[in-house]
Amino acid sequence: MRNRSSRWLPLAAMMFLVSCGGDKGTDSGSTDTPPTLDQPELVTTVDFSSDDQTALTAQAMVNGFLAAGRAYSSMGAAFFAQQHSANWGHRSGDRWTWSYSQSGCTFTFTVVQVRNGYNWTYTLDGTCAGEPYDHWVVVDGTTNTDGTTGTLHYYEENSTAIQFSWEWTSAADHKSGIWSFYDGTDVDSNLVATMNWVKNADDSEDLVWENLGGGKTKWEVHVASDGKSGTMTSYGWDDTHSIYWRQFGVVWNDDGTGTWTTYDDDGNVVNVQSWT
Repeated sequence: MRNRSSRWLPLAAMMFLVSCGGDKGTDSGSTDTPPTLDQPELVTTVDFSSDDQTALTAQAMVNGFLAAGRAYSSMGAAFFAQQHSANWGHRSGDRWTWSYSQSGCTFTFTVVQVRNGYNWTYTLDGTCAGEPYDHWVVVDGTTNTDGTTGTLHYYEENSTAIQFSWEWTSAADHKSGIWSFYDGTDVDSNLVATMNWVKNADDSEDLVWENLGGGKTKWEVHVASDGKSGTMTSYGWDDTHSIYWRQFGVVWNDDGTGTWTTYDDDGNVVNVQSWT
């Protein structure tokens, strides 16, 4: 996927300003507010309980992976949080609209209730961070009524072309979910990554990330509820046989012991590093 992060930094800052706008917005209509659409939250971090350098390196790697998982799974919640923090106050028919202006730039959030859920839109108008916009749609999306399924589209700057899309489906109890990421519109041919997450009956968590782009890869993590034991496995893709092969595996135990094992393309152990 192409690097797009730099062009979105000003927009992220603008959305933050909107979230802090509070009572400066304008609205009209009846006095209820848009729905609060919570999403599952991955909160697990790990503690290897060891000062061994290999253990510390492996712990940082696993924590980094889990942090990335939390970041990706919360993209929708972060977008909706901006709208939930707005001072809506009123509704007109099936539509809520809230706007906030600052330094010649107008930010507008719109939520429309439809038959099976809601349509969400965030637009910019005026001169924002030195860039002129004419009611440009930054992000739009749809959700079902309880927010357990939805899609967000992020647009190319000052364009109607979809830059990337993000979909989710989560259980009503918020203990499992699937997230899908697309390079462009949300069609199968643009799918670049998926993430599956499950919170088990013992509060342990399983997270599987699969990168479907160039250099196909997969990571699997199982973490106990306290983060003090678990496993992480990384896989590469064998184009010849169309199967994944295990690259390395990390195991950590609640007594402070653990191993980091690497493998060759045939699944043979190449190296084992242990700590106590």
